[in-house]
Amino acid sequence: MRPTPRSPVVATRTGKPTGGALTTLLPRPGGAQDPAGPPGTVSTQHPEPPEVTYPTTPLRTSGAPSYLDPQEKSEQLGSSPSLPLRYSLSYERLSMEDPTPLEDLWHHSGWAHRRHLVHAALIRANLPWRRIARFERCGSGAWVYYSASRHEYQVRANYCHDRYCARCSRARSTRIAAALAHLCMHQRVRFITLTIRSQHLPLLDQLRRLRHCFRELRRRHAWRDRVTAGCVFTELTYNAATHTWHPHLHVLCTGKYFPQPLLVQEWRAVTGDSYIVDIRETRSALDVVNYVVKYTTKSITHHVWSDPNRSTEYIHALKGSHFVQPFGAWHARDLTDAPDRETDDWICVGRLNTLLPAACQGDSDALRPILYLARHHDCSSFPALAHYLRPHEPQARAHLRLQSAASSS
Repeated sequence: MRPTPRSPVVATRTGKPTGGALTTLLPRPGGAQDPAGPPGTVSTQHPEPPEVTYPTTPLRTSGAPSYLDPQEKSEQLGSSPSLPLRYSLSYERLSMEDPTPLEDLWHHSGWAHRRHLVHAALIRANLPWRRIARFERCGSGAWVYYSASRHEYQVRANYCHDRYCARCSRARSTRIAAALAHLCMHQRVRFITLTIRSQHLPLLDQLRRLRHCFRELRRRHAWRDRVTAGCVFTELTYNAATHTWHPHLHVLCTGKYFPQPLLVQEWRAVTGDSYIVDIRETRSALDVVNYVVKYTTKSITHHVWSDPNRSTEYIHALKGSHFVQPFGAWHARDLTDAPDRETDDWICVGRLNTLLPAACQGDSDALRPILYLARHHDCSSFPALAHYLRPHEPQARAHLRLQSAASSS
């Protein structure tokens, strides 16, 4: 029997509800607890942090700052050495824990209100409870790691990888953009936009028609003679005034010159009533990246998520569909495959939930990773997170400069 999700109320460690990000959990079938990891791996159930959230003398390993107390350090660095790092880390987090308010603030403060709407829509659409649970716990168990060879920090956590999660969509679009920029290197690339006439039809019927017309277009000689490879992106817009859906395609392709009048003629032949198309050539690989990120992270309007009927129709229409689909010579490419960035020198620095308060109190070992991550995390786009860090940032930077000057002298 599918358990009923709880209402989206945030609870802090003191048990008092707050108005922050979504941290509700779905009950597990039969009241079962989180499973332990495979034999030989380390459990993720770490002790509560002490009243003083950072040690007086920070631990250091291989020259990188570490911010773990002795018990946490032995748990994190005591994973099985026979397993590669990526496997041992995933085993450590098989048991997903509740996201803390600071973890929600770091990962989801930029879209907290819309996340509540999406969460309610996923429940109304009667999606599997495991998927909803992953969505709720996205960003939990966040740890900060440091690489001495790359001189960079990164946050590793439990991510849901759901298409409706803004944080996971940004990460996915970044990987797709990097893969396409590599494929388009030293090639002439064109952007094509294909639209169909707006109709008062269900979204699923319009999507099926749009994709069928694009398959027919690819079978025509004019297309096959001029386009060798490409990737198609599906974009959906909703007109709240007319209550109509407007699906259209954005195509990134390589090949020969394709005159726009000929493309209009071919598209009208396969659709029967649509002729509005656009084609233009890119100027650089940066254009490709910006193009991909724009259309892979673009979210549907809030009018859809706040409307129970429209949001349910939207979720059901996209079930089993791909918003990004390579074709032609790129058909077998896995654009979402992350590059191999694993090295042997990734060192666990500490929990994000512990480092954030310590950085705001001026601890230099916590300031370095937090300032680095905040700069690359673009905190300006997350108002709640920026509001949390801004009052302490001048004092923290000044303290860090004094520490650097003292160490250099």
